[in-house]
Amino acid sequence: MNRRTVILSIAGVLLGFVLADTFGLFDSKPYVAIGHGNHFHYMPKDRDDGVTAMDCPTEAPREDEILTSQCQIVRAVQVNGQIHYLPGNANAGVSPTSFPTRPPGRYERITPDGLMVSVE
Repeated sequence: MNRRTVILSIAGVLLGFVLADTFGLFDSKPYVAIGHGNHFHYMPKDRDDGVTAMDCPTEAPREDEILTSQCQIVRAVQVNGQIHYLPGNANAGVSPTSFPTRPPGRYERITPDGLMVSVE
């Protein structure tokens, strides 16, 4: 191989890595940031059918939070050794122990009062 072929091959491999990174192939986060005007919406990669960018939050979930398939941010709170999942809009007067001990699954949301509801 001549020098030109080697340089073009290396450039092609680098371009491949750049494109793969651009498309999020190396991203381990369970959500993607979708640009919308002057802000971003954070959408789960496994979102439910019918969920649009407008349904999703404009702030990324923190380390102690989960972005559900319904674009609901819930946080894990440990009480007496047990984890409860509270939505961002949880009613202040409701005890954390009233909330579910598992995160919402597909087509589920947690109400501000702590009920797990189906949204199919």
